[in-house]
Amino acid sequence: MDTKKFEVLLETVSAGSLNKAAEKLNYTQSGLVYMMNTLEQEVGIPLLSRDFKGVSLTQEGKQLEPFIRDVVEKMARFEEELAKITNNKLSDLFIGAYPSIARHWLPDIIKDFLKDNPGTNIHIRVGVEDIPRWLDEDIISLAIGEPGIVGDNKWIHLQDKEVYVAVPASSSFPADEPVILEDLMEYPVLLPTYNPRSAGNAVLRNWATSRNMVESFTVSAPDGSTLLSMVGSGLGITFLSSLYKYECPNTVRMLPLDPPIVREIGFILKPQKAMTLLMKEFIDFTHKHI
Repeated sequence: MDTKKFEVLLETVSAGSLNKAAEKLNYTQSGLVYMMNTLEQEVGIPLLSRDFKGVSLTQEGKQLEPFIRDVVEKMARFEEELAKITNNKLSDLFIGAYPSIARHWLPDIIKDFLKDNPGTNIHIRVGVEDIPRWLDEDIISLAIGEPGIVGDNKWIHLQDKEVYVAVPASSSFPADEPVILEDLMEYPVLLPTYNPRSAGNAVLRNWATSRNMVESFTVSAPDGSTLLSMVGSGLGITFLSSLYKYECPNTVRMLPLDPPIVREIGFILKPQKAMTLLMKEFIDFTHKHI
């Protein structure tokens, strides 16, 4: 006997109307009526009383209601436990992340997550351009990055992070005050090349190009740390996530922009792959703790 029909029966009685129950459960009314009729045929007695006031349990249905609820609750617990097993609840979670996120954003989240989920093994793979390939080859379960690398994958927005300008510490800009882009015209621009599809990078590259501010050289690096060193040596300015403030050398200052430019940060998952219970728990946990 299909226990799903018992669930629908209880929802129908709770709604008090076949029409309301059908809308709530996303069934057609005729489909729901057919399901209830076949359930009554299977048990051999009428379970629902239908009149102008709506629907309710028959006397026989009321007598069986505690047993029906017990069956539904036990089946829910069974399915939950089965999901933990089949979705590798206690197995490993492989996460791809940008370097700045892995260094400055993930450690506290993972530490707290592991407290609530002992026995879980989390593996972090750090990169940018390789993330789509890692997802495609099932090297990672999910990634944390920007929409620019999503491609055909699924995107779940998490947070917006401001883009800051990194300037030499000797520059005359007031400490912690927003900088207008036009005030940066005298500086050579070093734009990150590791993620050209970033929305923030695209805005800044268009701005620099429109003003003939061409980079004197480029640096291909997996993150922005090398660019900070270049700025500290007086080779120019660069634009990086505000997360890099935590590793900014004393030869560099990072300042907000006016108007602000933001980078979207979120989860990236393969759309055709079912989300495991562990993945869902980690995504939900991260949403609550950022």
